[in-house]
Parts: sequence; C-alpha cells; structure tokens
Amino acid sequence: MPKTRDITITLTIDQIAQVVLESADAGPLERILAGLDSVEEFRRVVLELLDQGQEYSRPALRSLLVLSALPLDGAECELTEIADVTGLPTSSLHRYLNTWKALGIVEQAPQSRKYRRRRSLPGTHRRG
Repeated sequence: MPKTRDITITLTIDQIAQVVLESADAGPLERILAGLDSVEEFRRVVLELLDQGQEYSRPALRSLLVLSALPLDGAECELTEIADVTGLPTSSLHRYLNTWKALGIVEQAPQSRKYRRRRSLPGTHRRG
C-alpha cells in the first residue's frame, strides 16, 4: 500500500464561498446570485438587454445591474462608486439598494453608509 502524503490547497475567499454555496441547501435566488462570478460579462448582457427597448423590464434589469456592481467578496462600496459603475442616478440607486436591503440581499454599514452584498441570504439553511 503506497504511503499517503499531505496536500495543501489554498483557496480565495470567493472560492470558499462557492464551495460553501454548492454544499448548502441553496434556494433559487441564491443560486442565481452565485452565478454572478463573471460580473463584467453579466453587466455586458444586462446593458445589451437595456439597449434593446421595450421587450424587457427595464427596472428589473437595472436592479440586477445595481446588484452586479457590488463586489462578490463583500467589500463595501460608496453610492457614488455604484453610480459610476452603473451609470444610474443616485436617486434611482437609493430605491434599488433599499429594495435589495429590504430583501436582505444587501447591507449598509451604519457608520460609513457604504453598501455591500450579504455573504449568505436570509432564510438559507445550511447543512450542519
């Protein structure tokens, strides 16, 4: 029988989050949000759909665009940073972010007033 050797694997925070997500009882929305690992590609598709006119819900697409502007690693963003990325006015951003906050998908730091994605969604049950 061959001898066993220890192996060390280094993962990024995003890779760890993906492993945890895939091993969890994730709901449909959490699986969709986990698919936003190619944020630039996702943004490109959303912007193309927004350019196509009335065939799609513009508010729904803009809301997803706002969510895609928040880093996957949970880093905080100022409202102006999100505005720069999305091209949306801050008044609209407030409404979209407040909606995502009400759903428990986005958090806002009380002191800095910066926004970030939540690491896990409310109501998600993990295997234990």
